[in-house]
Amino acid sequence: MDLRSYFDQLPPDTEQRVEEVCKRWKRPAMEALRRSTGLRLNLEGRAVGSAEEDVEIPVEVVEGMPRGVMSVLERLPESDESGNPLWWMARVELDLLGVYHYSGQFDNMSLVGRYLLSLPGAGAQSCVRLFWQMIGLVAPTLGSNTSDLALVVLIHELAHGLTHLGMDLDGWRWPSGAFTEAEVPVKEGLAQYFTERTLKRLGQEATGASWAYMELLRHQPGPYQVHQNWLRDYCPEAVRSALLASRHRDPCTLQQFEMEAREYHFRLNQP
Repeated sequence: MDLRSYFDQLPPDTEQRVEEVCKRWKRPAMEALRRSTGLRLNLEGRAVGSAEEDVEIPVEVVEGMPRGVMSVLERLPESDESGNPLWWMARVELDLLGVYHYSGQFDNMSLVGRYLLSLPGAGAQSCVRLFWQMIGLVAPTLGSNTSDLALVVLIHELAHGLTHLGMDLDGWRWPSGAFTEAEVPVKEGLAQYFTERTLKRLGQEATGASWAYMELLRHQPGPYQVHQNWLRDYCPEAVRSALLASRHRDPCTLQQFEMEAREYHFRLNQP
């Protein structure tokens, strides 16, 4: 399956729309994420732990698709029984927001966005990349539009960055090696959990993005669904406390994270 012919059919303003979303929403999204997590990229002065340098998470809007995705698509037929050439975009088997790939860097190899993590000695800064052509293709298959889906992807990838690089009140960040080794359901669950909470914080202006997020969620695999139990079973402070504790674990497992969340929830809700 070759998507390049579909890229040529995208509206000419698709890239501009994704760029406008990033320019308009990056700061409000980061502020909402900061309020939900209690984490900051930078603190005034210098603190203990790994807070020696100021940190920023650049956002790049790029064309094409992540490495490795094409090799997956090449094995798929051009269409299914419905005759829809983009049938595969609504298939659970192919992640729409993230499949991790380890090759010197920690790559969120999604179809529509990627969080790149710098490891010691990698010589590259952590950043978020949004693939505007893939966003433009995926959005209408969800019944959404490019701008709303772009906002969902932006928040999800920034949530990865903040849970990794954000400092707590002690100036502690999640060490890159431990973040890399943490179980995927923990990292994706956290990104999904804080994406949903951030969309609610952004209110009516993000109504379309909230709808796109929920529609996308219907098609995603297990690691992107675990946070629904957290939303139901744990208060927000319990999840946040479990996040802070988990960033000191190496490796961090889903079982351990949920055990800590339950314990914090019980303590916070004792009469």
